[in-house]
Amino acid sequence: MRRGATFPSLAGPRASGTRSSPPAAVRSDERTRRTTEGDAVRRCMTTWILGALVAAGLVTTSQMPSNDPGPLVAPEIQQVAGASHLKVVQRNVDGRRVRFNSTVKVAKDGKAQVLLMQEVCQAWLADLPEGWRVSYATTQPGASNHCPETAPGSKVFPKGVVAIWTKSKKKWSADSLPLEGELNRTPAMACVHVKSDGVWHDACSTHLVAFDKPLADKPPQGARDIRVKQATQMRDYFAGLLSGKKGKKRRVVVGGDFNHTPGPLVHEDTEYDPMGRLYAVPAGMSKGGQFTEGSQLGGTEGRTDGRGGAKTVPRKKKSGQDRKIDYIFFSNNFVGLGHPGKMTTSQMKKKHHSRLVAKVSLTAAAGDGTNPRPAPCTENECFRAQLGVQDYVYNENTRPSDVRLRRFVLDRKFYARAHPDVMAWAQEKVRTDGGKLYDHVEWHWRNRGITEGRMGSATFDPPYYLSIHPDVAAAYGATNYLGAIEHYVAHGQHEGRRGSIFFDVAHYKARYADIAGASNQDAMKHFTVFGMSEGRQGSADFGPAYYMGTNPDLQQAYGANHYRHGMSHWIAYGRAEGRPGAP
Repeated sequence: MRRGATFPSLAGPRASGTRSSPPAAVRSDERTRRTTEGDAVRRCMTTWILGALVAAGLVTTSQMPSNDPGPLVAPEIQQVAGASHLKVVQRNVDGRRVRFNSTVKVAKDGKAQVLLMQEVCQAWLADLPEGWRVSYATTQPGASNHCPETAPGSKVFPKGVVAIWTKSKKKWSADSLPLEGELNRTPAMACVHVKSDGVWHDACSTHLVAFDKPLADKPPQGARDIRVKQATQMRDYFAGLLSGKKGKKRRVVVGGDFNHTPGPLVHEDTEYDPMGRLYAVPAGMSKGGQFTEGSQLGGTEGRTDGRGGAKTVPRKKKSGQDRKIDYIFFSNNFVGLGHPGKMTTSQMKKKHHSRLVAKVSLTAAAGDGTNPRPAPCTENECFRAQLGVQDYVYNENTRPSDVRLRRFVLDRKFYARAHPDVMAWAQEKVRTDGGKLYDHVEWHWRNRGITEGRMGSATFDPPYYLSIHPDVAAAYGATNYLGAIEHYVAHGQHEGRRGSIFFDVAHYKARYADIAGASNQDAMKHFTVFGMSEGRQGSADFGPAYYMGTNPDLQQAYGANHYRHGMSHWIAYGRAEGRPGAP
């Protein structure tokens, strides 16, 4: 997506690419170039003429000049003085003393505040530096491999998970959460709670099951099913920590060996994905998670919009590929996508778990874990300048000859997100019948959504269209939603009739000088292809950038400038919750 793209683009279809979410941090190096209305009209006329020459084969697209006025300006950021850092070290030491010692040394020499380890022999904890605050939970009571006995002749070789705060603090406590178990093992999560610099920090270490094992007095269960239950227990535990006014100020870190690889960016089997209980984004894959993973932090090797990052364990003969199963997570109330921070992963060695080291910046002056905030905004264009442009690749629907399936009538992703019951139905269809998620979504729209009067895109809402155009309702019927679609495609869009709460072509053309000279149809196309991703306000009733800018929880869930997500959220939830869409 070109930043600050101007209308119209007649140089052919856009190049395909992958969708990624830009960091939420404000881009301070953006600049502006304001143009007069007369210049915009002349620019549009020139582009139209060149477009006609391209169509006639007299000019190539490479000869066409660029109309890009340059990106938006970001207002000066009001920085909070005195930044500090939180450093976390995580490793599964595999019950090996040499790996335990080296990991402790890395944490001590690197001045990490948090150290998380798994498969640690309980006897080793006696050798930790004095003053370190420790929480330990036994997960393998009878483990004999490489662990010493608790006492000579006891035949007890406990091994477990440990969470450590490496600084001596007076106000602290430790607890553990028993997790859904399996025969011969007692999975758990160990947490240490420390008050540092006036803020409570919660550091937790866990180790989820790896293999299909029979359960005592229960039917056999697969390892993934057990991990889903364990992750759900963890999610509910953290929800308690982070709830209420005090909970919003806590800094929660959890790490461990989850024995589960992160799902792909587009994942359709979310119900049975344990990681969705931790990950907050992408929203379509989250099952109530409130965390940002280390590989999602700004400046890391992982993707900033989904689940990625370096592999942490070497390949096994059965799977034939390296895997990522070790993680560090930070609660989203103080760390989100694009947050100043970085995670590094040590090089994999044979049969070793990699060591993870994550470092995130904190604002010491605020004292409550909040990030530096930009200057306050009160309207859409200010938020738009601060949040920037959403990276988005626009693709037309596969069968645009069917008027019901044209993108400005049916946007399949918008439709699924705006109607959570449709998304749930489609996911269940994938699970039971197979196929692709959005093919099921499209089927629902064609066979049910139209007759039910569901809004299929940000630019067209059949019931809304009939309600504000009584002449159309009189001609077609007040509930003839297919008739409304056919009228809008054939006549309404060309006449400049408003089709939804989000888009009023007259408002859009009057608001933006570079669109003023466009036809009604082309102005709508600009909003659909470019405007929504740029956070442009399509009507007086809703500003996408304003909505995202005034709802930090949506920025954490979707990414700061995912304006398209914000629009579908308002239909699904925000409107009923009383969230304003415009000043």
